[in-house]
Amino acid sequence: MTKRTYTYRNGDIIDQDIATDRGLLYGDGVFTTIAIKEGKARYLELHFQRLLHDCQRLKIDSVPLADIKLAFETSVKNVTDGIARITISRSSGERGYLCVEAKPVYWISISPLPTHLELYSKQGIKVRICEQRLAQNKTLAGIKHCNRLEQVMARNEWHGDQFQEGLMRDTEGNFIEGTMSNLFIIKNQQLLTPDLTFSGVEGIMRRLIISLAQQANIPVNITSIKSRELFSADGAFVTNSVIGIWPICSIEQGAGMKQLAKHPLMVTLQSSVNKLNLTSL
Repeated sequence: MTKRTYTYRNGDIIDQDIATDRGLLYGDGVFTTIAIKEGKARYLELHFQRLLHDCQRLKIDSVPLADIKLAFETSVKNVTDGIARITISRSSGERGYLCVEAKPVYWISISPLPTHLELYSKQGIKVRICEQRLAQNKTLAGIKHCNRLEQVMARNEWHGDQFQEGLMRDTEGNFIEGTMSNLFIIKNQQLLTPDLTFSGVEGIMRRLIISLAQQANIPVNITSIKSRELFSADGAFVTNSVIGIWPICSIEQGAGMKQLAKHPLMVTLQSSVNKLNLTSL
């Protein structure tokens, strides 16, 4: 009878701290993705606030935030342009869902910055409507947790560059978000964005866009968005902290595509975001 746990990866025994990481085994953790441009990590403090908030929501205690900040600074000090991902998992340890003593583990990875970000910001993108639905779960809604299977399944519904993003609905038919982004539509000079009470990720850029719109006296309505609202919109765009704002220029509609113009309100918000990027955040 064995008295130790062994884990083999492709036939080779691997370190048990890695093999028993709860983020890997159960998606039991959170993450955030940070754009580094011209040597500056964008919205860094907001990312750390989100990590701590999401850990608290999942009851992941004793997060070594000071250590993570120091390690992050060291990791990116020579990076001019790139994408950094910080992942925090609850712990490594024995198998099973129960975690008796959490000792959070953090990971920091650095990747190249995609070259197409500015192009899509200027010319807009084409989006499709995904078949994969988002489950409703108020306990996990809003959190950027490590279980992203719904997004993985949705993103693998298309290949190639025919579409740059896919829009996802929940099981009730409400549009919630993109596979990697938050959704906004413009109707009658007001900004509408989906209610994330029961599903979706509350992105940092989403929060910033809402704040910037309110400062500019642009009405913001957080509400349910069905197909009729989406396809009757005067404009639409998607956001995240890496891409900023990508205008939607066309949406898959049956066998055809609905065309959308670049709305003046969106241009105003893009300008506000660009100005914000010049400040220390």
